[in-house]
Amino acid sequence: MSKAEVWMQEIAQKAAEAVTGRDGRFKDPDFFAEIERLLAEEERPDVIREVKLNAARRIGNRFLRARSPRKKKDDPIDALFDPGYILPLGDETRVFMDRATPDDLIMYGALSSEMAANVNRAAADRQDYVASRLKAFRSSKGQLLGGIERDVFGYVEPDEPEEYDDPDDDQ
Repeated sequence: MSKAEVWMQEIAQKAAEAVTGRDGRFKDPDFFAEIERLLAEEERPDVIREVKLNAARRIGNRFLRARSPRKKKDDPIDALFDPGYILPLGDETRVFMDRATPDDLIMYGALSSEMAANVNRAAADRQDYVASRLKAFRSSKGQLLGGIERDVFGYVEPDEPEEYDDPDDDQ
């Protein structure tokens, strides 16, 4: 993790702690407002370039998600096509749908199937996790998830603080 990413994670951690209630919950608007407040307080010119690069990636990724092919409501021909949509082809390459070739469409279809399989595997993993923890809750009355993880499943605090990577970062 870069210096800027570590700093940004520290800011987010401080913000989350500042707005979290006794019940362990916080509201997104409060969280984001606290991040904004902390950023204004703790200017760091040494990491501003990386912060801008991260912002550029997030802007770009939002643009690409918005241009991802999807069915439009009330489309009479029930198609995914829009000339402004963009197909991912792998190897960090993309093509506007209007200019896609048959090979591009084959590659897009293969990537789409692979992504769907990954999403299904991740959903199954989450459901298995939830089922096992709910089963443990039934036999551990009055405990919260943290206690169950430690007592039943053997979670041990790491010696070094965890570095949390953004799973949506495709760097």
